[in-house]
Amino acid sequence: MNEQEYMNHIKKQAENVPIPDSISPENMKKMLDEHIASSENNITDSEGKKSIYKKKWTKTIVAACASICILGGIGFSVLGNHPSSLKSEGTAQNEYEAEEAADSTEPLKGDDTLAFQTTMNTPASYDEYYDTIKAVYDDYYDSYAEVTMEEYDMEKGSIENEDAADELLREDAEVSSYMTNDLAVQEISADKEKDFSTTNTQEENIDEADIVKTDGDYIYKSGGTWENGVYTNTLTITKATNGELTKESSIDLQTCISKDTNDYVYFQEFYLYHDYLILLFQNYTEAPQVTIVIYDISDKTNPVQKKVFTQSGSYEGSRISDGFLYTISNFADMDFSVKKDYSSYIPSVNNQLIDCSKIYYPDDALLDTTFVITSLDIDSLTITDNKAIPANGGGLYVSDSSIYIYGTIYADTTQTEILRIAYDKGTLSVGKSAVITGYLYGSFALNEFDNHLRVVATIPANRINLLRTEDTADNKSDDEELKEDINVLYIFDETMTLTGKISGIAPGEQIRSARFLGNYGYIVTFETVDPLFSIDLSDPTNPEIVGRLSLPGFSEYLHPYGDGFMLGIGQEIDPDTQTFIGLKLSMFDIRNPEEVTLLNQQVIEDGYYSPAENNHKALMIDTKNNIFGFFYQEQVAGKDYTYTTNNYYVTYQYDSANGFVETGRYKVDMESYDVDTVRGLYIDDYLYITTSNSITSYELKGTKQIDSIKE
Repeated sequence: MNEQEYMNHIKKQAENVPIPDSISPENMKKMLDEHIASSENNITDSEGKKSIYKKKWTKTIVAACASICILGGIGFSVLGNHPSSLKSEGTAQNEYEAEEAADSTEPLKGDDTLAFQTTMNTPASYDEYYDTIKAVYDDYYDSYAEVTMEEYDMEKGSIENEDAADELLREDAEVSSYMTNDLAVQEISADKEKDFSTTNTQEENIDEADIVKTDGDYIYKSGGTWENGVYTNTLTITKATNGELTKESSIDLQTCISKDTNDYVYFQEFYLYHDYLILLFQNYTEAPQVTIVIYDISDKTNPVQKKVFTQSGSYEGSRISDGFLYTISNFADMDFSVKKDYSSYIPSVNNQLIDCSKIYYPDDALLDTTFVITSLDIDSLTITDNKAIPANGGGLYVSDSSIYIYGTIYADTTQTEILRIAYDKGTLSVGKSAVITGYLYGSFALNEFDNHLRVVATIPANRINLLRTEDTADNKSDDEELKEDINVLYIFDETMTLTGKISGIAPGEQIRSARFLGNYGYIVTFETVDPLFSIDLSDPTNPEIVGRLSLPGFSEYLHPYGDGFMLGIGQEIDPDTQTFIGLKLSMFDIRNPEEVTLLNQQVIEDGYYSPAENNHKALMIDTKNNIFGFFYQEQVAGKDYTYTTNNYYVTYQYDSANGFVETGRYKVDMESYDVDTVRGLYIDDYLYITTSNSITSYELKGTKQIDSIKE
């Protein structure tokens, strides 16, 4: 590849990519011109001097190109960490067939600098699967030590500088997953007339598991107690009548899986679905396995175990939609040492190896991990579909039609792979995936609306492969220019083709929260102040920032509060000293997204921690009845730099005239390990606060305790 071809390649890969000016294609062209001119002027010099001069500029250009390619999310994939274009099945098959006809190495249409897709295969037999994957492993390990500089020839001769080549070979990426703390919502029976809270959820009508549920008559709570060094884990069913509490029954969460108390069984969370309790466990008796246990609770005094289901791997998450339970596990312990030992590399569902037609794999990449997805028809208690799919990470977002698995890839620059699986009444259709530059702060960074996925990500500057040469290493101004984080919004259609994006949002800041509401999105970033950006998403090909509001501190969670308003929960920070002041509540008027205003805010001074900031299951909220509540810890300074910690559950209403009105503050008696498991719920005029081993009831708009029971 000659110099001009190489510069054309740099320019193509840099289109619309948020890169520093110092390594832009224009500057690279200028550097190359100077290099050529200098080389021509020194043509009479000795061959040794000319070679050294050329080597120095080659290093600069190669490093710059590597930076641009990495920022664009491409690079040279030794481990095969490109996203996956998967063969689809079932009801969503037609939407992918046209895309699958494309060559597997072609980048995404619409923007070839941000994402790649490769075609997945399904094996004809387990032996074929073994042979293909094992060959990839063998080729990788055989070739890794044999990579030579000549394979990455950038000019007429080989690259003479090993450091520059190494920058292009650093693809042994450590794969990590951002685990999300997802939300939960209860099923509300149509014949109920009581007012009662449901647990917070990211998407309406998509049920999520939690550790506490209510149907308006009973409280279902998992938890336990320590006694003589042994933890007894139970799920209790308690009748709640006007604040009075009566324990009806309990389920031993250890013995319902195994009578052997030495088995490594860990309860995760549960669902309440009509007259069923659906319990989810992680156990390690032989190999990691998720166990789903279903109880019939039509008789609350006598729960009856109905059925047990299992699937290979570690529990990642689940959802209930339209009567089907979708469970996702991570089958990471694959062993390809023995060909006929299928169970060592083929995951199972209900102790049966997944059929070959349900297994997907890339023939040009290593399998870092395989995700197992099952769909369970709750009414008939049967598994209707299952898939085994390779993917990075373990973060989970579920819309009303798609399951998205996302995970961070740490290479020369931080990237995130997002895999889409469509679902419809239990049928799973494996779609496509994309890799974006940047990491996601959590599941609320994603949202699907009108068949488009919107994603916000932060590209951390300290992960960017920045240009460093002998000439610029000590240049302070260059260093300062290249240290800023970059935030980007991406929009994909249902084939995971990029349709639009906005780059360069709030340079130098990190995304702390996001909320997508129909055709608009709201993003909070933070460095010294809290900018809240309003983004018009009505045109997926041309998203546009239409408003910005700056405040001290930041909101870590945003929640729609009635028509045209949004609640923020976060922290107040002194903008001058960066000193933490306390927990902060903010109410925003978003009726005009172009002119978002702060209506009111309240700071809970000395309040230093609330799980509601980053675990939305901990937030009780009912906007229709204008009430919300959460647990928090207060730390009060005493003499001699000592501190006293107090635990409270607090409830609020919002009044347009008076702002946030505290309706109750309740002292919580709890164990230190309960901090992230405290929940609040209300039924009619009574508030119920749960810890791992207790339920306590109060008048909702007062502090009078009505009843309390302990396990």
